Amino acid sequence: MTRRIRFDLISVLALCYVVAICAALFQEVVAWQRISMSEQTTGEVTRIEVSDCYGDDGCNHTAFVSFDANNGQSYEFTTSDSGYAVGQYVPVFYTADAPQEAFVGSKSTLWVLPLLLLGVLIWIPFHLLFTKSRSANR
Repeated sequence: MTRRIRFDLISVLALCYVVAICAALFQEVVAWQRISMSEQTTGEVTRIEVSDCYGDDGCNHTAFVSFDANNGQSYEFTTSDSGYAVGQYVPVFYTADAPQEAFVGSKSTLWVLPLLLLGVLIWIPFHLLFTKSRSANR
């Protein structure tokens, strides 16, 4: 008799969960490294361009942000518009060797994903444990 490996819904969900956690943690580590190696300053949104309109789905907006680096030069870069307004000041991160590759960011937002993942990591085992123990007691 051949043995069949049975994947039930919980096994598939657990595998998807592990893959998603690994991908999210990888992205988080990359973001932390990028910010930790960067200098921070304040930039100003100088203009917003609208492109690629898709009927009722809306349009893509690109914000142009200018900032002065510690080397005394001014730089401008683009970022997707997340509700920015012209004249708005935003936190800018850049590396001294490549200030033209600056980005808008915030160190405080880097804590959101790890805290959410930690909550889910704690909740899922307890949920599975109590669900299985209740069904075993019936």
